[in-house]
Formats: sequence, structure tokens, C-alpha cells
Amino acid sequence: MAQRSIVIVWGEGREQLVNDILLSDARNVLVVGPEDDLEDLLRAERLELVILDTTMDESLWKSMLQHFVTAPCRPHVYLACAEATLPAALDVLANGEADRIIPREAPWSCMGLGSDGLDSVGSHRSAICSRVIVDLGERCRQLRSEIDRLRRLSDLKSEFLSNVSHELRTPLSVIIGYNEILLRQLAGSISERQLGYLEHTRRNASHLLSLISNLLDLSKIEAGKIDVSVDLFTLSELVEDLRHVLGGLLVDHEVTAEVRAEGEQFILSTDYKKVRQIAINLLSNAVKFTPAGHIEVRAHLDGDTLELLVSDTGRGISAADCEKLFEVFSQVGEAQVGGTGLGLAIAKKLTTMLGGTIEVDSTPGKGSTFTVRLPAQLDPATGSDEEVWERYERLEPERTVVVLDDDPTGPEMIRTVADQLGLEMVHHRDGREFLQVLHRFRPLVVFADLGMEFPTFKSMLKLLRGENLEVVALAADEGQANSLGKSTVREVLLRPLDFYQVRRILLQSIGGDVSVLLVDDDQRIIKAYSRILFRLGYRVHLAYNGLDAKEILERHSVDLVCVDIMMPRISGFELIRTLREDERFKELPVIAITGKHLEAEELDFLQRSGVEWLDKGDFNTAAYESAVVRALDKRQEDG
Repeated sequence: MAQRSIVIVWGEGREQLVNDILLSDARNVLVVGPEDDLEDLLRAERLELVILDTTMDESLWKSMLQHFVTAPCRPHVYLACAEATLPAALDVLANGEADRIIPREAPWSCMGLGSDGLDSVGSHRSAICSRVIVDLGERCRQLRSEIDRLRRLSDLKSEFLSNVSHELRTPLSVIIGYNEILLRQLAGSISERQLGYLEHTRRNASHLLSLISNLLDLSKIEAGKIDVSVDLFTLSELVEDLRHVLGGLLVDHEVTAEVRAEGEQFILSTDYKKVRQIAINLLSNAVKFTPAGHIEVRAHLDGDTLELLVSDTGRGISAADCEKLFEVFSQVGEAQVGGTGLGLAIAKKLTTMLGGTIEVDSTPGKGSTFTVRLPAQLDPATGSDEEVWERYERLEPERTVVVLDDDPTGPEMIRTVADQLGLEMVHHRDGREFLQVLHRFRPLVVFADLGMEFPTFKSMLKLLRGENLEVVALAADEGQANSLGKSTVREVLLRPLDFYQVRRILLQSIGGDVSVLLVDDDQRIIKAYSRILFRLGYRVHLAYNGLDAKEILERHSVDLVCVDIMMPRISGFELIRTLREDERFKELPVIAITGKHLEAEELDFLQRSGVEWLDKGDFNTAAYESAVVRALDKRQEDG
């Protein structure tokens, strides 16, 4: 490939540019488009100058720019700008990633490129600079300095508002507190007239506290100190909250109100406090501008968008005032309405933070309607409702375990136990996927990781408990486990998960207490074995000899018998023989525990009786647990 000194990366109008170059008889010039491979170009060409068209997509030309400025032999870079792209180009120039800015509309001939192209870029550079290239470096530095100065002033203003608001809130809260003590007559009786004065004080102090809180909120928003959190809540929860708030706002007002919603059970995933504050600010505004009349609040889902409308039959707002309605400290309408002009400005800023829009439709004398549209899912789950439901539609709820854990390997122990018990397990790394089928599918039990980051465990728990589901929390350590009130969940399990703890929980969930009869004349053995059985989640009946064991079997339903071979009155062998001769207990699982060496005929008897045996001399907890689990599993398989 011929060596070229100039590469021009151009978007629209590339054909005309090529024609201009051909007419100028320029050589050593290559015109490429955004689709061409820049890596190959950098390897094949010896570049002295790159002219980059900034009217292409901004992220695209900035990405291309990085290829050139990081090349081993960095070429000179000129940015060809239109008026609209000049600010972005100035930023790049100020950062030192480009050398010059030139006007995009300049004819090729104005660039001072003759038939030699830029074979000697240095000899042409002064001519190009004098005729075409606008050196805006100094102006850019001035603008940067001015921007920094204004930003510092804005930060100082926000800090001042924040500090003053904090200093005012503390003594005002004390005043309100003492006023409340007097109103409740906790410091002694007062007259009706004094009560009236105190109520007037309370009302105005609360109003002042609200104004100070608005100032504090505004300063935090402008300083970027408010983070967006993601909560899970139902539309009905939000609507019920707003219904109570509006009722409080309308005290002493001759205004009727209606709050209604469609799809109240729909689960939203966004910042609850901010949505609530947006709505309250709109409600306060409606009450303020409606001395008498009607206020209506409507909330519904339009596709993936939460639409909240607040309508009133109040004074209304003129078109001119609507244009400045959401500006900070802007007040419209009659002066006696009052306020600081912060409520709607804050609502607008919060709406923008949540990725939404707010608009107003108003007619003077007839009223106003404010419409807020917010993403219903601030960070939607990856699977669609249909895709998630496909995992559930063939499952039986009473035989299904759900695990909510963002660790892909986290639920393996639960899966192992579920498989052994003939249960299905569904694992969601994103808990919101399960919420998509929550109202259609009620599993046996839900295991949820306490450390879930999104959504948080507590926001998930609120919805799961609202559906009366059994929830078992999975904790990384004791500290995390203790952070959760035990009454809110069925149980907390520590990681790494214990096989037998998981098994106990699932056995209890699928119905049924499992009863084990433990027969031994040694109280120490009884105590040790019963602890193991309790840990496995089984109900334990205790008998200290064979006669007691027979009485218990007559009165209670038992799923397994663990019997010591050597006992007084009736030996273990005799008890086993009695069980196998009784039709009711012929298939009852039995584990024999012996401390003596068994003769051949004794072993043969145990085998023919379908009895597993354990040697006390080789006894260990794991072996005993395994034998018990095997025996009960076999009973379940045999039906």
C-alpha cells in the first residue's frame, strides 16, 4: 500500500470530500469512514496528520480518537467541527488529546493542501493555521477557569444552605417538642385559649420545619449527595400511603379527595422514598392552590412505566407561569398562596434522578393536572415474565423449593437435599425474577441470602412475608445473622450450609413430623442419640427397655426404630422378632445398635429381618446420621 501522510475520517458527505481532493490533485491523502478498520490503518500507514469529523456519533469519534492518540507514533490530530459539536471538541482540546480545531464546512482548497498533500507537513502548517485553523486553546482555558469558579460558588451555596438548614432544624425541633408537651398538658393544665395559641404555634413551627427540610433536600440534590436506592414495593402500598398523607393535608380544608389505582398488586422496583416525596410535593401544591373543590390522585402502570397523576379543580396556572413552574424559588399565582417555590423544583429534580419526566396541563380558573412518568423497574430483571414462568408452569408448588442467592454455586447443598427428598429446586440470582411469578406460584419454602445486594434482603422479605411464605435466611456469619430479627423469618442458617439442617427444614416443610423410637437402657446413649435425631428435625420417643417400646408402638405412629441389642427384660433381638411377626410393623425400618460381637446366626437374623446394624465400638455421629437418613429414605421410596 502506498504511504500516505494524511488520513481523514469523515462521516456524511464523504463522496463530496473525495471529489474535492481529486480536483485539488492532492496526493498522500486517504479518506476513510467510521466503518473502516483503524487498527489495520495504523499498522499500514505512516501518519503525520489525522483530521477527524466530529459530526459523527460522539462516542464513536471519541473512541477513534483514542486509537490515534495512543498509537506508538502519535500523529497530529485536527478536529473538524460544526457549531453543535464545538463544546465537545473544546473539552478534548483542553485535555490535550487534539492539536487544533478546524471548521468542518471549510472547502478542501482552503486547507492549503496542494498536489503534494502533506508530504512536508511542517512547511504547510503555518499556512494552514493562518487561513483555516482556529486556535481556541486560550479561550478554552478561560472558559474552563470560569466554569471552575462558578462550580465553586455553587458548592459554597449548597454547603451554606445545608449548614444553615441543619443549624435551624435542631432548635426548631426542640421548640416543637416542648410545644407538644404543653399541648398534651403533660406539664400541667392550661386553658382553652392557651391551647389555641399553642396549636397555632405548632402549625406554624411545623410549616417552618417543612420549609427548612426542603432547603436541606435541595442543597443535597444540587451537591450530588443524594443516592438512588432501589426498593421493592407494591402499587397498593404506595397508594395507601398517599391516601393517608392526603387525608392529613386536607384537615381544615373544604376539599374532597379521591385516590385510586389500577393494578395495585404490581411490584415496583425503584426508590420508594423519592417516589413518595415527589407525590407528596405534588399533593401539597394541589392543596395549596385548591381552597375549595376536588383533588384526585390516579396511579397505574402503562407498560413498563408508572404513571402518577395529581389533578385539582383549583385556581389553575397560566401558560406563562407553567414555563417557570419547576424553577428553584419560582412562585406563581397570587402572593397570598405562600410557599418558597421549592416543592415542585425538588419534585422535578427527583423525577429526573429516577429517569422520569414530569409535566403540567393547567387552565386558569379550572385547575391543573400534574403527570409524573417513572420507570416501574429502575433496573429491570433480565428475564421476561413469560421466560420466568416457563421455569415454573410444570412444577408442583408444594414440591418446589426456591433459592434467592446471587452466588451461582450457593444453592448446591440445598439442591442435593431437595433431590434426595424428591423435591424440585429453582434458583434465582436476581430475586426480582421470582417476584414476577409471586402471585401465581407459592413454593414450599424460600431460602434467601441475607447478603443480596439487589434487591436487598429486607425489601424482598417484606413482599415474601406479605404472601405468607415460609422464608429461611442464609447468613455469611453470626454478625450478619444477628442483624436480622429472628421473628421475621422461620430460621437463619449459617454458611457453609449443613446438610442435616437443610434436610430437617425441608422434611418439616413437606409435612409431616418424622417420629423415631429410640430404645436403650443406657441414659448416656439415649441422650447422645436423641440430640442427633433432634438436630435432624425428627420427633423422638424414648424407651429404656423392650416392654416400654412395645407400649409406645401401640400408642404412637413411628417411622423408625433404633434399638440396642443388649437390654434387660426384652432384648433387641426379641423386640425385632415381635415387630416382624406383627403385620402392622412388618415393613417398619429398624436400626440395631450393638456393643457385642455378633455371631453368624445373629447376623443372618438381622439380614433376613431387613435390619441395618451399627457397632458401638465404631460409632460416630456421621455414621449414625447416614444410617438414619438411609432408612427413612428407603421407607419413603417404598411408599
